[in-house]
Amino acid sequence: MVKLAIRVLTGIDMSVSILLYVIISMLFGESFNIINLIIAIFSTHLPDADIIPFMFLRKRFSLMSHRPIGHHFLILMPAMGIIGYWIGGAYISTLMATCILLHLIHDSTDIVGLRWLSPFSKT
Repeated sequence: MVKLAIRVLTGIDMSVSILLYVIISMLFGESFNIINLIIAIFSTHLPDADIIPFMFLRKRFSLMSHRPIGHHFLILMPAMGIIGYWIGGAYISTLMATCILLHLIHDSTDIVGLRWLSPFSKT
């Protein structure tokens, strides 16, 4: 479990979230704000929030991956766009949606891949 925490805190998703926070903040003319940085980090890791239940249930239900549960592009993007806009307008909405999008792009490049049209299609 400690190994997983270290991987999360030093992995590519963490780096991407910080980089996107800086770029999007500069584009929107926002100054540094720790809350907005935390929102970016949270958004980047949001699709993997189901990893804890997956770790406990994978043997019982013979699960191969946690991705079918939390990696639904067509659900996550509009939902986070709306929630982000409600929280902080266009800036937070763009920040959250972009962080999630880059997480999904990153996940689609590995061996398991990602079903971009899930849950509405098998592709």
